[in-house]
Amino acid sequence: SKAAVDPTAFYNALWNTSEFQMFALEVIESGVDFRFMDFNSAYIENSPIPVTSLKRQKLTDAFPPDIAAVYLKHYRNCVQTKQTTSFEVTAPTDDKLTDRNLTHWKLTIHPLVAATGEVYQLIVVTTDVTGYEQNLKLMKSKQILQQVIDTVPAVILWKDINSSYLGANRNFLEMSGIKNIEDVHGMTDYDMPWKKEEAD
Repeated sequence: SKAAVDPTAFYNALWNTSEFQMFALEVIESGVDFRFMDFNSAYIENSPIPVTSLKRQKLTDAFPPDIAAVYLKHYRNCVQTKQTTSFEVTAPTDDKLTDRNLTHWKLTIHPLVAATGEVYQLIVVTTDVTGYEQNLKLMKSKQILQQVIDTVPAVILWKDINSSYLGANRNFLEMSGIKNIEDVHGMTDYDMPWKKEEAD
C-alpha cells in the first residue's frame, strides 16, 4: 500500500519554500482578535512593511482601526465558515501614498481546524499581484482612449518610427475596409487596399 502523506512534513516543506510567502495567525476567542505567530523567510524578505516587530502582537494593536477592520472582516469570515477564502489589499512601500509607491497583494487564508471543530490558527499565503493590477489599469486606459478617438469625426491613425501602424480610429477602419483595430497593428501603407503610388 502507498504510504500516507505526513501532514507535518508537508506543512514544513511549504513553510520553508521560497516560492510561498506565508504567515501564521493565532485565533483569539473565536475571532475576536488575531495574534501574529510567525512569518516564513519568503514573507520576511518580500513584505512591503517590516514584519519581525509584529510577532506576538495582536492585529488590533499592530494596525490603525480602519486598516485592522479590513483584515478582521476576512479573517473572521474564514473562522466562521471554516473555508479557505481570498481577498486583495493595497499596501504602500513607504509613507508616501502615491500610485507609484503602492503594491497590490492577494491574501489566501487557510483555516486550521482542531479536533473540537474550532479554528485555532490561520495560515495566510500572500501573492504580489502589483504587475497584474497595473496591466489592468493600462488596458482600461487604452480602452477609454480608443472610445474617445472613435468619436472624433475625422480619420486618426498613429505609426511607429518604421511607419508601421500602431492604432487607428473607427473612421480609418471604415475607409480602409479593415474590420478590427487589432488587425491594423504592424501593418504599413503597402498592406492597405490602396495603390502603391498612393502609399508612396
